Amino acid sequence: MTIFKENVSILIKKNQFDLIIHGATGFTGRLAVRELSNIAPPNLRWAISGRNSKRLSALATEFNCEFLIADAFSEPQLDELTQNCSVVLSCAGPFASFGEKLVAACVKNKCHYADLTGESHWIEEMTTKYGADALANEVTLIPSSGFDSVPASLGAQEFLKRIALDGRTIKSFGGYYSMRGGLNGGTLASGLKLAEDKIAVPESMRPGVFKVAALNKYATDFVMAPINERVVSLDCNVDYHEHLLTPNKLVAHLVRGYFGLMGWLMSCSVGRSVLRKLGPKPGEGPSAKIIANGFVKHTFLEDDCDNPLCLTFTWPGDPGNTVTVRCLIHTGLALVANESQAIGFTTPATALGNTLLQRLLDAKVCSYTCNAE
Repeated sequence: MTIFKENVSILIKKNQFDLIIHGATGFTGRLAVRELSNIAPPNLRWAISGRNSKRLSALATEFNCEFLIADAFSEPQLDELTQNCSVVLSCAGPFASFGEKLVAACVKNKCHYADLTGESHWIEEMTTKYGADALANEVTLIPSSGFDSVPASLGAQEFLKRIALDGRTIKSFGGYYSMRGGLNGGTLASGLKLAEDKIAVPESMRPGVFKVAALNKYATDFVMAPINERVVSLDCNVDYHEHLLTPNKLVAHLVRGYFGLMGWLMSCSVGRSVLRKLGPKPGEGPSAKIIANGFVKHTFLEDDCDNPLCLTFTWPGDPGNTVTVRCLIHTGLALVANESQAIGFTTPATALGNTLLQRLLDAKVCSYTCNAE
């Protein structure tokens, strides 16, 4: 549940640190530390945290910052962490395994929070357990503040704003992705955890191929559609669906087959063992070259229209690594600046909306084009 701040005055606590990156020594965590180090305002008081003191010390030395020891299962350490900072950004997944006690500590100690999770069932569980206390303590928590689901949340909001400015309403619209990038071990571990826990596969993840006439391309289902569709559904009351764009029908069917194979491997213990053995381990990820050559194009298109509005966002960099950490870091900086318009468990668009989008545009994290301009 989310409540808009309106007349509620939420002051950032005067603590030792403005912002802490938790899970900093993992693959994504290290990327996030590097990103923050590159763009942090001069007066930002920031630090890193995690459970491995040796790795934290080395990372803190490299980036000239302080570090705190905070094991995911140590309530005293997490209390100390959240009592001494205003905003925590968590990169420590799988969140269903390692995330709950940090969320509980943030709510208890009035520390704002954002993370990278794509684990919808875990978000719903945390909202049920801690949502009321988060509202009472006026804490903002924004799960899914990476590639899942900042581009979908902010992009859908901007798209619907343009529809409204045109004096129209629509019943449904789609999000279509073209992308290139690599897989890191943390993302794979989260997917395997979902499979082990036998989390139901939503209908929208099941394969299908169709032509998108307005784009002259073929689409198939996008593996992260369920989490992004869920987030957008919390932002608006218009039906939203997501798909992966391909250049032709053959490629669409090949992509469909690939995801079908991955789904089959994840559904059985032998397959999961194979993926653990052959895939990247937690702390590992794609090469610097793959990350540098990555990109995302995300096109929003209204349904059932002869001349549809088409809004395309371009996000340079690997989606699961570069785009993810840039979205997370800018979300954290917006929270530090007290720019959130909502408290409780919320979404990027509901909490930060155009403010966060403008931050990302100004920093050249993304850009967009629109066929109506």
